[in-house]
Amino acid sequence: DFMRQAGEVTYADAHKERANEGVIEFRSYSDMRRALEKLDGTDINGRKIRLVEDKPRRRRSYSGSRSR
Repeated sequence: DFMRQAGEVTYADAHKERANEGVIEFRSYSDMRRALEKLDGTDINGRKIRLVEDKPRRRRSYSGSRSR
């Protein structure tokens, strides 16, 4: 509910991988940017939150053939 202040949330999960950490996905990039600008550094239940954009990790490209 807290993140909906910034836009439409399509996925939310907290404390699954690590304690005090969560993942939020927004319907659009602009909703996510609004959350970063509006909600980063605010308090939830007396705890300051930090929001960061999860950037795609660069993957190596592997071909099926090996050159010699």
